[in-house]
Amino acid sequence: MADWSVKGVGVEVTVTSPAGDEYPFVITDVADLHLQLGTRPRWQAGREPTDAAARIDDALAVASRWTEDTFGPA
Repeated sequence: MADWSVKGVGVEVTVTSPAGDEYPFVITDVADLHLQLGTRPRWQAGREPTDAAARIDDALAVASRWTEDTFGPA
């Protein structure tokens, strides 16, 4: 997971995968730090891969971990 990059501004949390895909998440509930995908991911290859759902799940796990590390447990 060390190759993942995460940036947060306000309620927006952007995760970049080692492959260069970008996942724009939004914190929808500050009390429980719930995240959801804000818009469609930007795929480095230019089109959605066949394993898109698994990649989004991986990015969500990274975003959740970063959010908890940054703001503390919900």
